Amino acid sequence: MKVSSNLSERTLREIYLKGFRIAVEAAPWALMSSYNRINGIYAPNCPELLIDILRCEWGYKGLVMSDWDAMEQCDYVTAVKSGNNMIMPGSKKVAKALKQALDSGMLTRNDLLPGATYALRVIMSAATSQEA
Repeated sequence: MKVSSNLSERTLREIYLKGFRIAVEAAPWALMSSYNRINGIYAPNCPELLIDILRCEWGYKGLVMSDWDAMEQCDYVTAVKSGNNMIMPGSKKVAKALKQALDSGMLTRNDLLPGATYALRVIMSAATSQEA
């Protein structure tokens, strides 16, 4: 929670993201964002990683959840808008904060729809695989 991996775009892509790219090619149902910071930004609050690279460049269609309690240093609204679909372990505190953000307009229904879509896709995939 205290460390920031400060590195260039080239180092990030050629060294650190290579293993994650291989994992994404295996089409896992879910991935977990981490506790650490990358260039000063906590991973759950980093749309460049979770949206631009993971979703747009790599075409990942599964669920992205936060690491357990990783959100204690992060902003929930920013995390949702940055590509986290599920904040773990989930709590009344998280639900209250997101509800307040929704009521105030800081968070919109459209911000929440991708998370719901990815969560339902995982549920349906699990249900379908149980039938096989």
